[in-house]
Amino acid sequence: MSTVWLIIRREFRFRVRSRGFLLITIIGLLAIVGLSFAPSLINSAAAGKQLKLAVADRTGKGFYTRLKADLVDSLPGGGARYLLFQSSAPTAELQAKVGEGGYDGYVVVDLASGAPAASEAYRSTVATKSALSASDEARLQAALSSAAVYVRLQNRGIAGNAVAELFSPVVVQTEVLSGKSTGPGRASTDSYALTYVLVLLLYMTVAVYGSYVALGVIEEKSSRVVEILLSAARPFQLMIGKVLGVGLTALVQYVVWLAAGGAVLVLRSAGGAVNVGGLNVKLSAIDPWVLLAFVIFFLLGFFSYAALFAAGGSLVSRTEDAQQISTPVILPLVVIFVVSIWALSNPSAPLAVVLSMVPLASPIMMFVRIGVDSPPIWQVAVAIVVNLGTVGVLIWMAAKVFRAGVLLYGRRVSLSAAFKALR
Repeated sequence: MSTVWLIIRREFRFRVRSRGFLLITIIGLLAIVGLSFAPSLINSAAAGKQLKLAVADRTGKGFYTRLKADLVDSLPGGGARYLLFQSSAPTAELQAKVGEGGYDGYVVVDLASGAPAASEAYRSTVATKSALSASDEARLQAALSSAAVYVRLQNRGIAGNAVAELFSPVVVQTEVLSGKSTGPGRASTDSYALTYVLVLLLYMTVAVYGSYVALGVIEEKSSRVVEILLSAARPFQLMIGKVLGVGLTALVQYVVWLAAGGAVLVLRSAGGAVNVGGLNVKLSAIDPWVLLAFVIFFLLGFFSYAALFAAGGSLVSRTEDAQQISTPVILPLVVIFVVSIWALSNPSAPLAVVLSMVPLASPIMMFVRIGVDSPPIWQVAVAIVVNLGTVGVLIWMAAKVFRAGVLLYGRRVSLSAAFKALR
């Protein structure tokens, strides 16, 4: 065991101290922080500018009055965010005014094309001198839609002060009745969004960093130093040290990025919620069991595929051939990822249950089931044991092929030679 630990420490220290590792880690951190705050900075910059808009209501239904009452947003430093001016000028004249700088843009509300005069089918055009920010565009669209509803209700004799009461939404709380406790389980929306993101992280980690292990094995195999190492350690020990050392290096870099991204999300979260793909995930609703399961199956999945990549890397002697052995490993992973997305909505389907206990598929599939469902404990235990056994068998196979490859220095190990080495 001490020999394996020495190999792990050698691999880890050598790679973590390299300039390339430090440079890529720093660049990744800067990219994560920059991309996280860029949309907010852009919207903040746009929100600091006052918009002067001419409103041409050609329906005669009071759209301008309603927009004026709705668009009362304020600038960060005070003052009105939107200045509206009623206008009956034709479109060409409004365009000329915008070009001269009199307005920043104009809003024209009219009946939909071909609609009769008594119709309530409205259309609107918003034209601005420069492109609107996403927040401004959404705000104007919401205000125009609200004004259309207000006008339609007034046409039916409903007072404006009753609009809010009529359209007040019903608060719907969806829950999953979990078998782990007598009380209600996780909110389904939060569970779905969180599980989807974590599955995507697991898939990307295995696909990107698994190849690092293959490259590490190929580099070791192509170096004559390996002959000295094999005189002090058995091939199985060397392969375990290589897989764990290179794998831990990749995971450390990834964890640093993940922690930075998580910290940014938490800092930017409002009301204890984080926006994930358009869904607000409440931080207080995150089940600790899901996070623990993610860590367990993340490590099992990563090292299962890392061992498989190591076995593939043992077949070749040049880094140029790494792509040839990476592709056959990535393709099944892509298929499993696609099936896992389907399993998010069908966690109890027979296919999902079976795959959650099949080697290489179970790290992703079982985590999906844990995230959105409550699989029996015995199935979770089977998945963990299967994955541990898979890691051990694959490392043993990689060590056997690796040893044969060292004897055939400079040449690619054929499949027949690889099977012969496994005997």
